[in-house]
Amino acid sequence: MSQSLIIIIDKLRHETTRWDGILELKLFQGEHIEILIHYLKDPDWVVRWCISEKLGDIGDIRALNPLFDTFVDPDSHVRKNSAKAISKFGAKAVPRLVTYFSHPNAGVRKMVYTILLGIGKNALPILERHLIGHNWIIVSRIVDLIWRIGGSESEDVIVRSLQLPDVRKQSIILLGQIKSRRSVLYLLKLFDKFSLRRVILHAFRDIGEHVSYPYLVKSVSSKSKKILVNGEIAILKIGRPILPYLVQGLSKPSLNRKKIVDLISKIGPESVMLDIHLLSETRKPVAVLTQSLRDQFPQEKKGFFNFLKT
Repeated sequence: MSQSLIIIIDKLRHETTRWDGILELKLFQGEHIEILIHYLKDPDWVVRWCISEKLGDIGDIRALNPLFDTFVDPDSHVRKNSAKAISKFGAKAVPRLVTYFSHPNAGVRKMVYTILLGIGKNALPILERHLIGHNWIIVSRIVDLIWRIGGSESEDVIVRSLQLPDVRKQSIILLGQIKSRRSVLYLLKLFDKFSLRRVILHAFRDIGEHVSYPYLVKSVSSKSKKILVNGEIAILKIGRPILPYLVQGLSKPSLNRKKIVDLISKIGPESVMLDIHLLSETRKPVAVLTQSLRDQFPQEKKGFFNFLKT
């Protein structure tokens, strides 16, 4: 054992020489990793506190697991310094860190979360790989962390996490939060799952009606039976708020306008009849398809889309 290291440790134990010992340990150039690791279990919390910081500064991978063991150190100062030390290992610490997301100690879980947030975007590729092979508690916290670190840049990862049944609802909510345009198709594919319908409809609203509702209108012309059926169910569940977008769809020959008229009729066309009348004046196919509705509601005075009179 290095004699100079023994002297430094001894200085740390005494209040009158402690600050000298702290400075000398900071400047200490010898590696002696195994010896330093040994002192992580020293009875004196000041020694453990200083050694954990030193091991973080050195960054030798051999110290990583022993530093993890200090997560449950009886002294809070040691725990905080160990967390700082582990964060200095960066991405190398991530695989072991995620396993602590199911630790029974809430303080440990919070500390792990804070460390991973500090590592930031360098942790994202590794976090995604760990979405597979862990229990749902760990996976749920990984998804949340990916969202918090990556924000809108995490869109692709969270879309892929829709394949994981244990975190589907959470992923749907997060996709709504980041206003993910490209997720609308994937969410619509899941709409046949009754347990997910409410959260998917909420996500559509969060993403933005102007984004998700036109896509739903287009879905009634899909060649995919699943998309076609799910789209129709979603439109009927949304009801009146989607009527203006259905009327807009009537002006597009590429869409299944007969189905759109049928959906408008099922929802109740009263609030958009003026728009339908105006559109029928300039679009003969629309006039033919909506004749029955216009006969039934000939005197509507108000409408949402007077600009359709073009």
